[in-house]
Amino acid sequence: MDFKTPPNFGLSAYSCPNCGVYAKQEWHDMALYNKGYSGVNKDYGISTCDHCQEIAIWHDKLMVYPLNGEVPIPNRDMPAEIRDLYFEAKKVIVLSPRSSAALLRLGLTKLVAFLGEDSNDVDLGIANLANKGLPQNLSMALESVRFTGPNKIRGGVINFDDTTETAYKLFIFINIICENQITQPNIIAKYMHKFNEENEVNEKSLSFYMRMFM
Repeated sequence: MDFKTPPNFGLSAYSCPNCGVYAKQEWHDMALYNKGYSGVNKDYGISTCDHCQEIAIWHDKLMVYPLNGEVPIPNRDMPAEIRDLYFEAKKVIVLSPRSSAALLRLGLTKLVAFLGEDSNDVDLGIANLANKGLPQNLSMALESVRFTGPNKIRGGVINFDDTTETAYKLFIFINIICENQITQPNIIAKYMHKFNEENEVNEKSLSFYMRMFM
């Protein structure tokens, strides 16, 4: 999926909100009927994805169907409270990307706290997470969406400069942090536990055979 090209009115190609594929879009005017043909209403439009043939409906240059835009599935290990904010942000991404971005910054703030860092100082929290393996370039990326840095916006606060692209980036960054700081350590811990169990069994077996034949 190409999250760098979110749906936008009039674009000849974007990432389809239905199938997730970056594809050509065919645009059509919408005709209205009220006890007969009432003519074309320029306030409405329909785009059809060349890949899946599904449609999106637009009103006043805003997508009104589907309402979820193209948002990645949340990381399977995302904490419940943050997942709730993630889904709430997903519901409003099309109608109000500013609200979506505000919710996602709040989710990121809570994620920093969940990972054991001070959510009152997200700059320090992200710096500490970078020392624990968070990619350094992600720290810079978080500053670009004003989660950290001198121009940061507090979580839950509406920023009138936020765009749909900003919100999409925040969705992706939350998933990356969960993958890096929760999922990957869990996978490693799982296999290390299995490895230690197998070693313990092997050591017991070796000890048993040594007693038998010595």
